Amino acid sequence: MTAFTRILHDGQPYEQELEVVGKSGVHAWLLVHGEAIRNEDGAIVGLQGSAADITERKRMELTLLQQQAELEEAQRIGHTGNWHIDLATMQSTWSTEIYRMTGLDPALPAPNPEAQRDIFTPDSYRRLTDAVTQALGDHKPYYLELEYLKPDGSHGWMEIRGETVADHQNQIVALRGSVADITKHKQLQLRTEYLSKLYATLSECNLMLIRCDNDLSLFTGICEILAKTGGMAMAWVGLTDDVTGRIVPVAAYGEGLAYLDAIEISCRADDPHGQGPTGTAVRENRPFWVQDFQASMATTPWHGRAQQYQWQASAALPLCRNGKPVGALTFYSRKEDFFDEEIRQLLQEIAESISFGLDKIATDAEARMHEATLRESEQRFRILVEQSIAGTFILQDSKIVYANPRAVEIFGYKDYGELVGKPVLDVIDTRDHDRIASNMLRLLDNEIHRSDDLFTGLRADHTTVEVGSSSTLVTYNNAPAIIGIIQDISDRKVAENQIRRYAQRLEHTFFQTVQLATTISEMRDAYTAGHERRVAEIAVAIGGEMGLDQNRLEGLRIGGYLHDVGKIIVPAEILTKPTRLTATEYALIQQHAQAGYDILKEVDFPWPVAQIAQQHHERIDGTGYPQGLKGDSIILEARIVAVADVIESMASHRPYRPGLGIDKGLAEIERGSGTAYDPAVVEACLLLFRDKGFQLPPH
Repeated sequence: MTAFTRILHDGQPYEQELEVVGKSGVHAWLLVHGEAIRNEDGAIVGLQGSAADITERKRMELTLLQQQAELEEAQRIGHTGNWHIDLATMQSTWSTEIYRMTGLDPALPAPNPEAQRDIFTPDSYRRLTDAVTQALGDHKPYYLELEYLKPDGSHGWMEIRGETVADHQNQIVALRGSVADITKHKQLQLRTEYLSKLYATLSECNLMLIRCDNDLSLFTGICEILAKTGGMAMAWVGLTDDVTGRIVPVAAYGEGLAYLDAIEISCRADDPHGQGPTGTAVRENRPFWVQDFQASMATTPWHGRAQQYQWQASAALPLCRNGKPVGALTFYSRKEDFFDEEIRQLLQEIAESISFGLDKIATDAEARMHEATLRESEQRFRILVEQSIAGTFILQDSKIVYANPRAVEIFGYKDYGELVGKPVLDVIDTRDHDRIASNMLRLLDNEIHRSDDLFTGLRADHTTVEVGSSSTLVTYNNAPAIIGIIQDISDRKVAENQIRRYAQRLEHTFFQTVQLATTISEMRDAYTAGHERRVAEIAVAIGGEMGLDQNRLEGLRIGGYLHDVGKIIVPAEILTKPTRLTATEYALIQQHAQAGYDILKEVDFPWPVAQIAQQHHERIDGTGYPQGLKGDSIILEARIVAVADVIESMASHRPYRPGLGIDKGLAEIERGSGTAYDPAVVEACLLLFRDKGFQLPPH
């Protein structure tokens, strides 16, 4: 019914907004007022009224409506809303987005401040009322992050900003502010914080592995770390009684320790108390995760006991010694669905670290024995040098800084102190000064790698002695130095025999020097003691099987002894780390191949020793390092040492795992034949071990 029809029908005045279009096509808005004209009898005989142009006002109203709609859309997209509380009526007003956040029906009035108690967690509601009270007192804005509860029981987080509103008399009449949904951000923040705690837990556990020297202190320390740093309500370690099959708690830390009092847990499959997380983890050697303790059938025997302590989630991870499960690490959380994939991986790393720790404790005695053996070897080498029939010397800054007893004897001095500290030219005849000084400079400038000289020496009593020497450049006390060997060759009647023996002794002493370099490297990493020697022996055996001549085999032996010399650049704590290396630590380890080459390349070996050190981690398919060489670009000696290195490394113990055995090593090179390893080398190695009964060299 139109306004005209309605006024004719009931005679009541009307007011109506009309949109009109002028002759030019321009739209306008009119506010029309109308009323009936009546005759003396009261009958309607006409209409009269007025019209006002309200186009500008209407445009402003439409603009405001559009802005309001855009604001609500922006709030929806940005998960933000605004609110207002009239302090006179305590009536709250919310924008649409706040209803969506909280899950409340937008058709209902917004809850007043008292009713909002049911929206927030108790702690958040207390902080909100405290902030409002303070704002009403000091008139300052406030900012809070609050946890709230939805009708479906889920939790969320909102960021609330509020301020007071005053009237023209400066009296506070209302509160207003904005709300932002920060649930995803807060969940990510809380998760990140917890993962940081777990990483800190893993780090503390690794430190515990280093400090502990017995199982009980390791278990107790790990449980304490998991509860204090790792956020577990309670953690415990149980070991298996092989006779009864029961799992007996031996260490625990956290809340609710009474839960373990007289607890029945078995690892036997036919026992109802063996179907739970702990028993299954030990029996099947795998982690067992329970996201809802009270709903899980596996935890039925312990539902009542766990309910007292509000356990909501639980997990058990096997602990192994030499790869065999001996017990389990079990822990509890008061949050359901607690163990996501990343948390599981971190906790499994902790359990693996403990297993490595058990092996470490068991092998520490062996490591200490290796250290004692190395010290004994060092002492024997020192005795060998001190009692050698060849003189040994070290020159630095043109002075003698070391001389063994034979060198002191050759130059006719009574003791070490009389010779050490003298300028080297003081013990050389002036006729030989220029030549010897020139050779020393050429060594120091890397123009030559070795200097073999004959010169006339000056003895302490001013007599002379004919001396033969062989020297090379080394680093001594972190500075360049010249090390060499000297012999008294005065007896011309036996010159030929003397020279021959001299060459043999130099060769022998050279090999002892190589062994010294290996010994020094091994002293930094007791866990791999003897590794270089065994790799050398395996490589020589493979080379012999492949028909290499004696000279080339000797080069293989030297290359095997020195292939890991570059590890001197790697910190000892990384070499002996009992757990998995980080990416940064592994990258540092990888640098040893190039470092070995850089150390050895200046030594004038008659064999490609430096290239062996550089290429022994290269692979046939180009996946190795440091250069990514392929196929025949890798020298044969390096391909042989690569296979020998894998066999020895996998068969021997390491700080981060026990030895895997020769069969695992042979299976690895067989698997990688043609891709990682040279097929001919692999074939020769397999023939040696499987058909000819070759045995790994002893440690």
